[in-house]
Amino acid sequence: MLKAVAVDTNTGTGTIIPPSQYLQDTTLTQRSYHIFINSLKSKMTKKEYNRVLYHFLQRHNLSIERTDEFLNLPVKEIESMVIDDITTMQQKEKLSVSAVQILTASIQHLCSMNDVLLNWRKIRKFINTDVPKHNDEAYTHDDVRKLLQISDIRMKTVFLVLASTGIRIDALHDIKLRNLTKIDSHNLYKLIVYAGYNEEYLVFTSIECAAIIDEYLDYRKRSGEILNGDSYLIREAFDNNDIKQVREKSRQVTTSTLRNMIHNHLVKAGIRKPRAGHDK
Repeated sequence: MLKAVAVDTNTGTGTIIPPSQYLQDTTLTQRSYHIFINSLKSKMTKKEYNRVLYHFLQRHNLSIERTDEFLNLPVKEIESMVIDDITTMQQKEKLSVSAVQILTASIQHLCSMNDVLLNWRKIRKFINTDVPKHNDEAYTHDDVRKLLQISDIRMKTVFLVLASTGIRIDALHDIKLRNLTKIDSHNLYKLIVYAGYNEEYLVFTSIECAAIIDEYLDYRKRSGEILNGDSYLIREAFDNNDIKQVREKSRQVTTSTLRNMIHNHLVKAGIRKPRAGHDK
């Protein structure tokens, strides 16, 4: 997959720009993007629509810095791009209906706010709503037991946080340590979900989940990671023999990566069937 890159004209080198950077630095973007993002009221909606648009444009060899170019394409070409993505997301990537609907909502908002009129009635005919809902379904006690048996400490933390709090996967990947408070009198954690957004709310972990969180964070500290309030609860995997990787590459796990990790474990545990053409 292509990445949006900021290029230093003196050295010719580039650095990957994460989706969130466009929300923080308006000099990177064009007027059509400003209209798109500033017409959204909810911070959470801004973040999600921005993320979806970022990946959509990447898949078509474009970037958020080039939204004007995208919107100047022939209407039929834009419609074909959206329909192709819908088909790929559902038939190849086996993503949920809600993921597809977020894509169409984001692109429709970008187009409509910039007076580009697409045939959305036709486009939505390609969304197959008659598919199983997998991604955030609740796990049974037996499911959790099977998953914990095959999981490392990081994935045990993932599954127990999801199972004990009921939060969504897209909320888990965003939780930082500053959003956790240990309640020692009850041996559990209080979590702030969607911290700083209108959608913010509180949840509490189970005692078993709190113990696994402590074990996971202790493992990271013993491996050399310096934890602080900005550290993510779930970080990317690392080689604990590489101290530079442990300390300097403590990055947030993306939602898509997290979903793939969970799906692979569900398949391995025999809870979910493999996706055709994807899982071995």
